Amino acid sequence: MNQYPKEPRQEEVPSFYQQIKEAAGPEGLPEDFSLQKPSEPDEKLRFVDGGIDGVAMYHTAIQPEDLGELPEILRLIQDEDPRAEERLEGFFRANGRMSPMLGLIDGLQEWVVEHREELDPNRLFRFALHLLRESRSVPCVKFGLSLLELVETDGTQAREVISTLALSDEFTLFCGYVIRDWADGEEELFRLAKVVRGWGRIFLLNQMELEAPEIREWLLREGWQNDILASYTAKLCAEKGGFLELLRRERLTGEELEQARGLMAGLLDEGPVRNISVMAEGETMLREYLRHIEAHGQEDEAAREKLAELTA
Repeated sequence: MNQYPKEPRQEEVPSFYQQIKEAAGPEGLPEDFSLQKPSEPDEKLRFVDGGIDGVAMYHTAIQPEDLGELPEILRLIQDEDPRAEERLEGFFRANGRMSPMLGLIDGLQEWVVEHREELDPNRLFRFALHLLRESRSVPCVKFGLSLLELVETDGTQAREVISTLALSDEFTLFCGYVIRDWADGEEELFRLAKVVRGWGRIFLLNQMELEAPEIREWLLREGWQNDILASYTAKLCAEKGGFLELLRRERLTGEELEQARGLMAGLLDEGPVRNISVMAEGETMLREYLRHIEAHGQEDEAAREKLAELTA
């Protein structure tokens, strides 16, 4: 029985979970899949899925936000009051921000922990799972995922729902917070990282331990690639994947050199974040890289200019 009924809609649209589940295949979601559809046919500019959270995490200082009426809504959830979901949706609409959960998550979880004697974790779990399965509100789904960080989800019916939602770049970050606590969390995060291609891959690489040999090899081969900018993860992939170890080999195959060129291009792009300029072994890395470039009869003027800059 649905404990949290919604008002009927004139046009019934599937929940985000249902949309993702229907569209997903063995290789993840289609390249053109997006939850952030234009509201008007002639609308041209919009954030890609996960883009607002990505910009917030990399380019702003996330400030804690006032919980407002969230404690009251949590008490409605505790009472299994059917108004809880409607109040939650209204809270996020009134908030006015497109993705407010990053500023709310710490305060929300602290409040729940402080009031754990008053709250039934089973009721929180049921409500959160309901949001994940049925909601068409981005912040409501992220709210549900934030609650599920505080309860056991491994081995429950929530596991499949969370892994499905994680395929969308819009939800990958918040799903990763939950998945990393599973017994096989690192393996599941790696599986997901190989099939998400946008902000989701960037988020996951920053949540993973990245120690397994298979993962380190993948980081150098293709982990740095994403549909946003390689520069966001190039430094992490180079350091955790052992890029310098690769470059210190006597010779590289043509395929290895092409992969190295791509990763180095990400390291040299320091528009959004600092990369090779702040790496302790950046100069050595450039010298070894240029050695292989020359051995293959190729040139990389950007790498040569950066080496000159670092050694000036």
